[in-house]
Amino acid sequence: MHRLLVLVLCSGIAAAAPAADVADLVKKLKDKDVDTRRAAAQALAEGGAKDAVAALKDALKDNDAFVRRYSAQALGTAGPDAKPAVPCLAVMRMSDKERKEGQVAAAIALGKIGSAGVPTRKLAIRHPILDPAARKKVIDVLAEMGPEAKDTLPTLVDEFLGKQPPMGRTPLTDDDKVDLMFALSKIAAADDKIVIAALETLTKNDKLDDNNRLKMAANEALKKIMERK
Repeated sequence: MHRLLVLVLCSGIAAAAPAADVADLVKKLKDKDVDTRRAAAQALAEGGAKDAVAALKDALKDNDAFVRRYSAQALGTAGPDAKPAVPCLAVMRMSDKERKEGQVAAAIALGKIGSAGVPTRKLAIRHPILDPAARKKVIDVLAEMGPEAKDTLPTLVDEFLGKQPPMGRTPLTDDDKVDLMFALSKIAAADDKIVIAALETLTKNDKLDDNNRLKMAANEALKKIMERK
């Protein structure tokens, strides 16, 4: 009951989110009561996060997993204004102590922040302990960025080809490979030779039937890339 009351009150404050109320939510992020901190982070995600980036960045180090997750979500709503929080979000996303939900929230936030988070996404793609769901979210975000994520192409290709897989990582599933090919098709252009060559390892593989799911996905990816000249 106490948690529900705190959440309702904080959400009401966030709706208008004038400077004074954001300042109050920032104070609540440091409250001794964990439910108050959680509610404050959630409220900031609904409005006012742009004016609370520094406090939310600090909240990513909170000892409560929910506070960390909600703070990451709030930072995502701040978009490019949350650029100062990129290093902390990157650590959170790749921490083996973080829950899957927290890693995913950090990955989504980095995607919403934009190009400033690209270098950390390159590292995350091949990180050995990143939860598969979070890694998929990273790849999905890169696909949404399109050509803006061009710097990640060599890393995506290495992942697709399975070059020097990180120790402890499970082999890629067919779904993983399809996701990677989709991302490549959204990011690469016709002059990205390493991508073309990687996809052709499937399209020119005579051992694969033309109706093979991976071969069909590779052909579709190549078609989209060649159209982007």
